[in-house]
Amino acid sequence: MPRCLLCGKYTQLNENGVCKYCQNIAEIEDPDSNNGSNAIIDLDFNKKYVVKQSLFKTIFFLTAGIIMDAASLFSLSIGNRELYGPVENSIPIDVIGVAIFSLGCIVLIKRLIIPKNILEISKDGFIDNSTLKSIGFVSWNVVKYIYLSNVASQTYIAISVNNIYKFLDDLSLKKRRNVEANLSIGCSPIMITLFYTKANNEAVLNIMKAYLDHYNAENSEIIQSTEV
Repeated sequence: MPRCLLCGKYTQLNENGVCKYCQNIAEIEDPDSNNGSNAIIDLDFNKKYVVKQSLFKTIFFLTAGIIMDAASLFSLSIGNRELYGPVENSIPIDVIGVAIFSLGCIVLIKRLIIPKNILEISKDGFIDNSTLKSIGFVSWNVVKYIYLSNVASQTYIAISVNNIYKFLDDLSLKKRRNVEANLSIGCSPIMITLFYTKANNEAVLNIMKAYLDHYNAENSEIIQSTEV
């Protein structure tokens, strides 16, 4: 049975080639194919493609975060005194640990209570909700390149923009700072992670590239006039 690379589930397609789980016409991995390659179904550019968060991954990392938070609290309140006596230098480390794991748990609990689509792709652009630094909607007319980028052993879908200065000027102060934070560590302005999904990075990358190419082809005259 083929596996949908957007929702990650083994699925069957209806007569229109739509995954019965996520309702996306997407790139499908077919383990029964002779060459092991992915079968690509034509995209409907009038349709919105949605990458949803994985409930299993969210609960798993929330559980791990709660355990690590409890361990940090134990070390802060009891562990240091019992093992080492009053060691003041270790307290700031424990406080930082509690703060980081607590923040992570709060974010994951919010994702469970108010679930958001991690990524939405449409003919006008895409909406990124994958990280705390995500800036939301981005129009295709500002996108220059889309590629995969590995940072700290994690794969991101990186977005390069046509004019970074104009792009920054059009953002709110908070969103501008988020983009500048990416730039300060040598990353692209927009970094999308599918870590909390079951989606395949290359499949989503190919879909985004196809939408970008379609947008550029449909608006080639406008793009050329703005470049002059």
